[in-house]
Amino acid sequence: FNLGIGMIAVAGRDDAEAAIAAATRAGVEAWIVGEIRAGTKGVTFSKR
Repeated sequence: FNLGIGMIAVAGRDDAEAAIAAATRAGVEAWIVGEIRAGTKGVTFSKR
């Protein structure tokens, strides 16, 4: 999906900061936009 961010990469919690650092070294702005967790089927969008 694309919500104007451009591209989304999924990384494990323990690897997230390393993935952001690698993107930054490559000249790509990156940040954490959410998390995946176990639950009932469905998607919930929340405003910050």
